[in-house]
Amino acid sequence: SLYLAYKGANVILACRNLSKAESAKEKILKEVPNAKLFIEQYDQASFQSIEDFANRVSFTYPKIDGLLCNAGVYFPKQDYKTSDGYELTFGTNYLGTYKLLFSLKDKLNQDFSRVVIVTSLTATLSTKRIDIDECHKLSRNKIYGYSKYCLNRLCTELISKDNHITFNLVHP
Repeated sequence: SLYLAYKGANVILACRNLSKAESAKEKILKEVPNAKLFIEQYDQASFQSIEDFANRVSFTYPKIDGLLCNAGVYFPKQDYKTSDGYELTFGTNYLGTYKLLFSLKDKLNQDFSRVVIVTSLTATLSTKRIDIDECHKLSRNKIYGYSKYCLNRLCTELISKDNHITFNLVHP
């Protein structure tokens, strides 16, 4: 966000915790006083929140040049679930990103946008398909790796489509 602010971009801080978002905004403004920063409520573990966010962004902001998908869960407490009832790591990391991309697909495609998805090298250890209802039986590390593997597969599929969106996968 700081780099984009330095470059003069309009930056939307999509955050679940609004007080933390305000704090992050203040830190960026200390470094870049003229930064154009906007805070939007967003919870990647809630399909309703994702849909509401996508609708607000599509209506409020005229263009999306880039989307950085960095929300994720690595090691939640055992048996935590998304608001839609999915295992929290898989539901947030993969299903939430999937829902966001498809909720913004038309806008991203229309705007010739770039999408960066933060994945992980742990995805290479998780190439065996599993049943979504069996996620809770896996170790937390395997669930995390599998969620990132699914993101990689999703992007590979989306890249192969004839669209105006550029996808990049990155390992932190």
